[in-house]
Amino acid sequence: MASLSYCNELIPRKDSLSKRTIVKHLIWFLIFTTLALSHVYLRFKIRDFQIETRKLQDRKSQLTDLKKSLESTIENLKNGDRLHEYAITQLQMIDYDPKEIEYLTVSQKVIAKYQGAGRYVPDQQRHWPRIEESENVLGLLASVFKVSQNSSAQEKSRDTRLFGK
Repeated sequence: MASLSYCNELIPRKDSLSKRTIVKHLIWFLIFTTLALSHVYLRFKIRDFQIETRKLQDRKSQLTDLKKSLESTIENLKNGDRLHEYAITQLQMIDYDPKEIEYLTVSQKVIAKYQGAGRYVPDQQRHWPRIEESENVLGLLASVFKVSQNSSAQEKSRDTRLFGK
């Protein structure tokens, strides 16, 4: 066997931590750290969006229910019976008899007289409480007074029916 002797000559070794290796590992570390942080951030964002979506869906269902409720209320209010009941109970209105309505007819001479004065004359076909047509002014005034008394008496009778006065 050959005898071993001590060697004084050193074999040059490759550096395990060269600058290039350190930079390469640092770059890989930054890439993996960035990906890991991005993954965590995205998980939190996804969770936030899920919570927000759930809240918005609940709000949508509440608004849909409210819309349906309002539509049904509108339909109920469109119903004439409910409106009639409200008018009687809340507004203390009374039903009228169509026979109690009196119409006024104004002669064409009177309309023509005041129409030429430059005043606004609404609709020619308008109905007024009935006044008998007479030729003189005194007869016209008497019939107006008669209609006024009749309507006053009707109002008083309605007031006594409503309020008992």
